[in-house]
Amino acid sequence: MYSNYGKVIYMNVVLAIHLSLCLSLTSLLPEIALQNGYKSLDTYILLIIYGSEIFGNFIGPLYLTKILYKYAFTLHALLVVPCFYTADMVTNNQPNADLYQIASTIIFGYGLGAYFVIQNFYISDCSTSRSQELLFGTTYVLMGVSSFMSGFFGEYMIKIFGRQNYFLTAAFLEVIISLLFIFVKAPIKRQKLRENIGINEEKLSLVQEVGTFVIEEKESVLEVSHSVLQEYKYHIKQRDVQRYMMLFFSSGIVIGFEYGLFYKEIYRSIKNETDQKTNELTARVFQFVGFAQIVSGIINAIARKFITIQENTIIYSNVVKLVLIITITNNFLTDYYINCFLGVLIGICDIASQFNAVITINENWGDKISVFGIYFFVQNSGIFILIIQGYLLNDDQIIYQYIIILVVSVSLNFISHYNLRYIQKQLQ
Repeated sequence: MYSNYGKVIYMNVVLAIHLSLCLSLTSLLPEIALQNGYKSLDTYILLIIYGSEIFGNFIGPLYLTKILYKYAFTLHALLVVPCFYTADMVTNNQPNADLYQIASTIIFGYGLGAYFVIQNFYISDCSTSRSQELLFGTTYVLMGVSSFMSGFFGEYMIKIFGRQNYFLTAAFLEVIISLLFIFVKAPIKRQKLRENIGINEEKLSLVQEVGTFVIEEKESVLEVSHSVLQEYKYHIKQRDVQRYMMLFFSSGIVIGFEYGLFYKEIYRSIKNETDQKTNELTARVFQFVGFAQIVSGIINAIARKFITIQENTIIYSNVVKLVLIITITNNFLTDYYINCFLGVLIGICDIASQFNAVITINENWGDKISVFGIYFFVQNSGIFILIIQGYLLNDDQIIYQYIIILVVSVSLNFISHYNLRYIQKQLQ
């Protein structure tokens, strides 16, 4: 039952280290661009990252099913590296740094968008109905570790290498870490293979080494006959998918606030500090976010044994409302330590939303890469909308961003109650 557990652990450990440096860039670069006087580049960076992630979410599934897992991970992990070199240019105020940064950020966002789809598809491919909580729970604990490490890297690597050399050092590390994905092994669903293609143990070990997403000769058996584009059209029209769109969207709203707007709240609360010290204190807040994500991953995996996804989602939507109340209060207080506490709550909400979404997909649609593509497409649309609204509005109009978060959390609460009653009725 848990034969794929070691493969999932290896993939997620490598991804956690890789992603921690990416999250560090996402949280620190906009602040550094703001400090260095690049007008609006801080917002452009975030808009481009999540805009191109949307593109990666949609385009990635069209070809990812034809590539070995290890090559798919490695290729898309390497796509983030140029962004670190251009971030170094922005940090050191080199000529045309902003133009190079915009170009590399497009590639960076696309790479992340595609490999998040691969990650969840891979885990779904490894899991069974009995092991999914363990595998996805472990995954999101390690995602929390990556957020914690992003804060750790941000604070201590800046101290060790200096603000001017941080991104160059991170770029070198990213190349090494990306190449470790080449050792990712593909999962084999033994029972499914035996039942559908009559494979014996000798061939099974051979297929294990080859490790493609699908067995090409038996694609009509192992995969539905529709192309991925046809599957997109089919699933988007399904009412069962539509009932969970608000859950998918809400996870984007939380992440949009976490990485697109929260740094501004932190920046306002840090007073009379040097630029480097401000960057270190910002990174420290994201250590609280990461620690909370680790705890949230464990709690959500355990809670899955006692409460339904719908009940879990209702609790999560109420915590989002609490985040909103504290954020509004801290707009008047601008207290750094309140932001640390906010980071804890945001980390809890981040992992809860994503955990609930992927468990829902895995239970209802199994390893359909098109549904994961829809999920990340809707998620990143939420991120993009929140960030672009923050760009278009002045700081004194931030209330409109809070209204969006409130409307989404209330709508999610209502829809989750509806889904809960609907499922209970179906079981009667």
